[in-house]
Amino acid sequence: MTDQIIETLALINDVLQAMIVIFGSGVVLYNLGSSLRIRVMKAFVTLITFVIIVYLSELMVSRIITTYSPDIWLRLGWVGIAMVPAAQYHLSDALLETTGQPKHRYRVAAGYSIGILVLSLVMFTDWMVAETITTNPHAPH
Repeated sequence: MTDQIIETLALINDVLQAMIVIFGSGVVLYNLGSSLRIRVMKAFVTLITFVIIVYLSELMVSRIITTYSPDIWLRLGWVGIAMVPAAQYHLSDALLETTGQPKHRYRVAAGYSIGILVLSLVMFTDWMVAETITTNPHAPH
């Protein structure tokens, strides 16, 4: 009975993650073709792209068959995790600019730099992310 509940919840989770990836990709593709000259739209597309990367990697990890691949997908998910805060700040700065507030481009650049530093630590060292634990086949971490 418990295994059946876990399987059902895992399937619901995968369906919701797939919906987020599909709808997010649609929003990004729509906005790529129409209005990338607008700073707010560029920041929004950047933020949604990083969110898509997180959910796509989680979706792929939950359906991986081999034991080697989850590590790659989990580290790829950190691209989005490390960069989402900078993209959120970028979007808020772009929105404030439309109201006449001064731009903080150096702070935005600093946010992306910190995100790249964190991403480098994740990808090339084991300081932030260690080995993959696969005790539960639906949730390696």
